Amino acid sequence: MRKNILFISKLFLSICLLGTASCEMRDELRHRMPGNTDKEAIGGFSLDLLSKEIGSRAGNVVDSYVIQIVNANDEVVREYDSYAELQGGENVIELPVGTYKVRSASYAGGEEEASINKPYYFSEKEFSVNAGEVTSLKDTCKLNSVVVNVNYDDSFLDEVEDDYAVTFTNGTGVLTMNRDVNGIAYFRTSPTMLIAVRATTKNGTEVYKAQIMSSKDGTSLKPEDKFEINLGIKDTIPANPGIPDNPNNPNDPDNPDDPNGPDTPNNPGSPDDPDNPGLGGNGHFDITIDVTLNGKDVDITIPAPDQPTPDPDPTPDPDPTPEPDPSYAAPTIVGDGFSLSQILTDPTTVRVNITAEAGIQSLVVTIDSPILSDELLGAVGLDKSFDLANPGKNETALKELGLLGNDPVSGRTSQVFDVSGFMSILSQLGDPGPHKFHLKVVDKKNRQESKTLSIQFTI
Repeated sequence: MRKNILFISKLFLSICLLGTASCEMRDELRHRMPGNTDKEAIGGFSLDLLSKEIGSRAGNVVDSYVIQIVNANDEVVREYDSYAELQGGENVIELPVGTYKVRSASYAGGEEEASINKPYYFSEKEFSVNAGEVTSLKDTCKLNSVVVNVNYDDSFLDEVEDDYAVTFTNGTGVLTMNRDVNGIAYFRTSPTMLIAVRATTKNGTEVYKAQIMSSKDGTSLKPEDKFEINLGIKDTIPANPGIPDNPNNPNDPDNPDDPNGPDTPNNPGSPDDPDNPGLGGNGHFDITIDVTLNGKDVDITIPAPDQPTPDPDPTPDPDPTPEPDPSYAAPTIVGDGFSLSQILTDPTTVRVNITAEAGIQSLVVTIDSPILSDELLGAVGLDKSFDLANPGKNETALKELGLLGNDPVSGRTSQVFDVSGFMSILSQLGDPGPHKFHLKVVDKKNRQESKTLSIQFTI
């Protein structure tokens, strides 16, 4: 009986100690929050982080991942330069009761639009903190980028000079690979991408090709999508086609089976002569671009050369001889520091000033470029023709590209058309142009002015 009483006493004491420890944990969480006396206001959080990234860095790759904890208002309440820093501190992160998100990423500053050998692994997970309790969360970061890997066929490397350039864009970021810059490319996701290849063959022929890359079903590209690209080059005109094989000596001008003799300076063989096309020559080399997405062949679109674009402005042409209104000056379109009658070469800053004292009714811009095709512009949500005063579905893209501010253009008496942000992308896409922006402004008195901004690059 005495033993039973002793056992029950020990059991009761253990329960009390456990209860005291639990109370102490809640009290500790409460008292660590300065000025807080409500024991229901504080809880804890712990993170067990994993990643699908493998083989690129030694050791535990997640140790260098950056960690952010944000509250319901998307405000950062805790931030750690690395997961190792978080793990090196206290095991439990104290937080006020509420709903949070933990963001883990392979590098700080958010995903870059385009990078080489710099994958972006990311995860965002929501969790709740309850009073006096510790929320334990296990999370795994996954690749958040579109992957592009380029392979060069022997025909390409053997045939072209070392000055070749392979340029990619997702519509906002641009990345160029060449002999000295190569590796695995990573891009922020986008509806489609563009590849542009420029090279010079060993016989001096300049070759260029651009293609749109997209998913086979037309859906937007997704994180972890991987493009494998194989580049080659071929001569579209075979050597001396149509000349029969000569079992004798084809280079002997006296050979009766070869009455024309060999090609000489007076008989060089010309691609312009259908009876004697010769050896390929300028303009007969073609770059081949074979593309697979996630191991499957995909349809590719070659941007077509721009055709003359009809005036998209739905505003009917005003009376060609409107009544003059002395109270308002006619609209004007003037280059900022340059004349629109000239072609700008290799510019970095390009602004055009538009005025309309009677107020802008419409300001239509039509893009006319050999590389800025419907498909490429569509990748960033932009039509080739748009009205800055009535942007409609183009509004979001125009704002993201910096072509439109938050204030409406309609009714304004002046507007700056600034395409400086386009210059870096255009210059790297490999097509010298000219790239034209046709501008047409109509004021509230139905008077109009039209000018064209022309830009070209030295490639």
